[in-house]
Amino acid sequence: MINRLLLAFACATLAACSSSGGTPSAPYSSAGDQQCAITYAVHGGNVDLTVTTTVAGELSYSVVGVADGSDAGTTVTAGKHTFTEHVSGFRRTSGTVTAASDKTVYHCSVAPA
Repeated sequence: MINRLLLAFACATLAACSSSGGTPSAPYSSAGDQQCAITYAVHGGNVDLTVTTTVAGELSYSVVGVADGSDAGTTVTAGKHTFTEHVSGFRRTSGTVTAASDKTVYHCSVAPA
């Protein structure tokens, strides 16, 4: 009962939800540094991410849905990398890359593919 109330509140707060878990009311995007860019495409419960970085280092990213999310981290080289994550009712994604050379943290821009 409490979980249903929390889910209903979250749906009302974030956006209108459908019975399948909801979809964003508009494509999610955010500005970031030029050294890291994330594009995404939503296919049902899967979110395909393409991350392009100009620096090598530690990539950390998060994909958030209505009721769940996933966080991941991996070492990347400069270039293009693809990942697929599963979430119910995609809401947003974010990421950072920490440069191996000087430990500078760059926030990734995010845009639909």
